Amino acid sequence: MEAGRALLEDPDLLERVAEILKESGLAGDPKNAKVLYLDITSRLLRRPVNRLIEGPSGSGKNYLLDHVLRLFPDEAYYRLTAASERAFVFTAEDFQHRIVVIDESAGLHQDGIGATIMRNLAWGKGISYEVVEKIDGEMQTRRIDKLGPTGLITTTVRTIDAEMQTRLLTITIPDTPEFTKLVIEEIGRQMAAGPAKVDVGAFVAAQRWLGITGVREVIVPYGPALSALAYAGSVRMRRDFQQLATTIETSALLHQLQRERDEEGRILASPADYRIAYDLAAESLREAAGGLTLAQTEAVSIVEALCASKGPEEGVSRAKIAAALNLDPSAVTLRLRKPLHLGIIVNLETVKGKPARYRPGSGIPESVPVIPTPEELFKDADG
Repeated sequence: MEAGRALLEDPDLLERVAEILKESGLAGDPKNAKVLYLDITSRLLRRPVNRLIEGPSGSGKNYLLDHVLRLFPDEAYYRLTAASERAFVFTAEDFQHRIVVIDESAGLHQDGIGATIMRNLAWGKGISYEVVEKIDGEMQTRRIDKLGPTGLITTTVRTIDAEMQTRLLTITIPDTPEFTKLVIEEIGRQMAAGPAKVDVGAFVAAQRWLGITGVREVIVPYGPALSALAYAGSVRMRRDFQQLATTIETSALLHQLQRERDEEGRILASPADYRIAYDLAAESLREAAGGLTLAQTEAVSIVEALCASKGPEEGVSRAKIAAALNLDPSAVTLRLRKPLHLGIIVNLETVKGKPARYRPGSGIPESVPVIPTPEELFKDADG
């Protein structure tokens, strides 16, 4: 516990997280790992962050999760591959202040009672369920309550239903050859030296300290100023802004030994906490509000360029787009999913089973700032 507390006193704690994960064999940019680390830490707050990790098959979604979860005690999360519709009602597990991790969203139920249970687990205050049972020869009802709050992290290669989608912020595993090269090089290093042996005990202890000893109440003094500058043109921003608030609060919770307190002993989030939240959450929020990622924008631009050279009436194939981007065709499918949904790209092929033929549609909409930059938010404040 002393080692855990010492780690929490480090102002570069998230960089320490990135370093230990790199030592353990996680390749590439650690940004997504930092996001997940904050997400799982948010279990201790009143409304944990929910996260969807997407990427092509074999891109390393669960590999990333495996590495980050090693930094947490077992009681911080509950991990499954799939579950029956009512499993979360009848299990003896306690979900309060825990993160439910489901390795593939295909294990989530798309409709019916199972979907209702999952949506309430991922956003509501808990699950209340009544079941009819035969007791002493008589049919009686029994109420089962599973208290929250509970967070959800899941992975996918496909889309998930719209109702669940609005409860999740998304991160995407890189699909570029450059990232693949980094992964291959790490595998080669392990072939020669064996798996890395890294002691993560201090990180696990730090999370236990937060859960047992730490303060969990956080005040964000600049909350009103932030809400005044936030984008309000999307209904789902009502939920997404709450997830942004949780991310800020989680950073303050994590750095609580370095933050000031109010007269009631509550942690005061500093501008540094917003800077961390902005760096890690701004792209997910912009995408959730209808914007495109840089990778999606690049794919749309390639479709426009290829069609300009041969005529939009013919369209271009997925294979040609993949060749132009130097990507696997499955990665192209993932990048074009949202532009197709929004009508930015159109599939000319109407016969089911035939290869798609893409052409430009409505064009890329103008990007709208969803949350202010730290400079905009604190321009009139000191520090």
